[in-house]
Amino acid sequence: MKLQQFILLQLILILWVLELEKKIFNEIKENSLKRNQKTIRIDVINENEGAHKVFTKLGFEYVDAVETFHYAVGVEKFHLYEFPLKKSK
Repeated sequence: MKLQQFILLQLILILWVLELEKKIFNEIKENSLKRNQKTIRIDVINENEGAHKVFTKLGFEYVDAVETFHYAVGVEKFHLYEFPLKKSK
């Protein structure tokens, strides 16, 4: 496979993943609105830079950082993000 073909395939994969994440998030938003929730909250472990970028890009607002226990990693710093939900009129 030529380098140009490989790069093109990588770009196609990235675009597909971005569209998929938008579709999944839109489904989460719709379900949350049906349940009359006011926000969607996500906690991201400190070192997960990719997740920080994705949730910020999706419109999540940074709230705070806390140290808390998680069974998989022990005590760790987590960043808290919220997405405010608004019903369409």
